[in-house]
Amino acid sequence: MRRSSASDTFHPGYGFLSENPAFARDCATPGVIFVGPHVDTIEIMSDKAQAKQCQQAGVPVLDGIHSEGQWVTDLVSKEPTRISMILNQ
Repeated sequence: MRRSSASDTFHPGYGFLSENPAFARDCATPGVIFVGPHVDTIEIMSDKAQAKQCQQAGVPVLDGIHSEGQWVTDLVSKEPTRISMILNQ
C-alpha cells in the first residue's frame, strides 16, 4: 500500500495494520513518517501472551473490545483520563 501511494505520512489505523510490525518496518524509510508505535512495541504488543505479561508488570494497557456491539467510544468514555495518559506517553 505504501509503495503505491504518494503519501509521506502513514497511520496504521485500527485493526490489521496497527498490529503488523512488517508494515511499520516498511514505512521506516527516508522521507516517510510512521505515525504509530515503534516497531519493537508493535512486535511485543501484537503477541497477546507478551502483552498480558507487560500488563501484569504494570505497563498501562487499554482494555480491548471483547464482544460484538462494544465500541471504541464505550472504552474512551469510560476512562478518558487514563486513555489520554497512555496516548501521550
